Amino acid sequence: MEVIRSQNNEKIKYASSLKEKKNRQKGGVFLIEGNNLIKDLNGMLIEDLFIQESLINKSRSIVSLKVMENEKIRVHCVSDNVFSKLSETVTSKGLVAICKKPPAVHIGEGHVVVFDRIRDPGNMGTLLRTTLAMGVKDAVLIDCVDPYSAKVIRASLGAVLHVNIIQTEDLSEVSREISGKKIVVLDMSGKNIYEFDEKGPFVLVVGSEAFGVSPQIKKDATHIVSIPMPGEMESLNAAISFSIALSYIVSGM
Repeated sequence: MEVIRSQNNEKIKYASSLKEKKNRQKGGVFLIEGNNLIKDLNGMLIEDLFIQESLINKSRSIVSLKVMENEKIRVHCVSDNVFSKLSETVTSKGLVAICKKPPAVHIGEGHVVVFDRIRDPGNMGTLLRTTLAMGVKDAVLIDCVDPYSAKVIRASLGAVLHVNIIQTEDLSEVSREISGKKIVVLDMSGKNIYEFDEKGPFVLVVGSEAFGVSPQIKKDATHIVSIPMPGEMESLNAAISFSIALSYIVSGM
């Protein structure tokens, strides 16, 4: 296999450009890095695989597996100094892929989560990780950080690839699909969630720590709930509050 040794190589320049949101949106693709994440990825979503030259033996079995799943994958061996142009981690695992974004599908019959203006990649990653862990399949993102950025993908441990993500600017754009579900907003002014005993399915909405949930969504909410805090702190991190609330709703409803 020929080794790419120039950072001016067109394939390298294109892959590197996907670190920017506008280029990911334009091409409908994104970068994903790391052997474990790529191993768990549906091979049919992968367009290109870039292998770090010095770590090729560690990546060989994963590459073979993905090519078996999708024989159209283009595989490239890249010298270490050029690979650093693709990698966004301090210690690379030696494998980067260009992937197509999983297609969004219609919202199902179960619970739905809505993230309203979440801008922090770490919070977004944790929110998606919790969503997947609690068995919720559909997430609506309203004016949020790009879930396909490297930081979100890492923070979510790849959950972004297994949750049905609908990106929108307004919850009304999916109003038909969530019709019949009760909208539950997580807000400090709300009712104690542990006194909440309604039956689902629910649309659980959490906002950013800076902005909270938008007034229009709160106006249309069926219920507004909060996490009781008997201690000395006045608030919780958005992802922590969401995790507590979703766990309670899923386990009890």
